[in-house]
Amino acid sequence: MKVRDYLRSHEALLRVEGSDTRVRVSGLDIVIRSIPSDNIRALLNEAVAHMLVRLEKNLRRSRLRFEQNKLEQLSLRIALHNLYIYTAWGRYVNIWRGGPGELHATELLKCQVPEQVMRYCQRHYEQDSRKRAAALLGYSEKELARWEAQRLPLRMCMNNSRYRSN
Repeated sequence: MKVRDYLRSHEALLRVEGSDTRVRVSGLDIVIRSIPSDNIRALLNEAVAHMLVRLEKNLRRSRLRFEQNKLEQLSLRIALHNLYIYTAWGRYVNIWRGGPGELHATELLKCQVPEQVMRYCQRHYEQDSRKRAAALLGYSEKELARWEAQRLPLRMCMNNSRYRSN
């Protein structure tokens, strides 16, 4: 699958800082530990491509329309957030994954996707954020209400020097 360079089109800055790489894109400033910047670029671009397919599939059932740029920003935000989680949790991720191995782009789309979609919609579509989040996730109104009822508070502190969101 030929993957477009979404990081370049969104003017992302990847700067190497020792063994870490700082990624600045779309209001995010996140430090990814111990992964070379070329691998980060490849992982994020592939994850964004997979997430766009998923979002567009969910949106076909909805009458809501989203700009392609917004969908790419959301997909990039989800992939980058999960990459940060995987690197921040270090050795515990290998235990969760069942042992060490290569990180695949699809793994960056497994955790906290509904949470990230909801936060993005609340930030960008204040009035109809619930309806837009439901469309992006492919949830009915009932499924969204059920998810919100069981939704846990975000336990991970993202207010630190390695993760900044504007």
